[in-house]
Amino acid sequence: MDEKLRSRVEQSLRIRCKYPGKVPVIVRLCETEKQLKPLKKNKFLINESSTLLKLIHILRKRMQLPQHHSIYLFTEDGSILSVSSYMNLVYDMYSSDDGFLYLFIRSEETFG
Repeated sequence: MDEKLRSRVEQSLRIRCKYPGKVPVIVRLCETEKQLKPLKKNKFLINESSTLLKLIHILRKRMQLPQHHSIYLFTEDGSILSVSSYMNLVYDMYSSDDGFLYLFIRSEETFG
């Protein structure tokens, strides 16, 4: 294990010990995303019992998105996630080797 990965693993373990019941999440824009501005803060601690809908609500507020913009969350492997998924299950299935859950945002302008 290289030094950078070891440091990230230690960091995620410290976070999980200090904040039991929380999931460490890092959110980034998809590389192809052109409409959204990058987040100023992209690290979040989300309750394990929360759904992805709660995280999307937080992200929309932080990004000050108008109602006609929809955002979708994807995992590192490109899987789209259901907004009704619980964070603990998403973390268990998709967390990285370093102990963080990496999610990617893609937007779509909708009408109606």
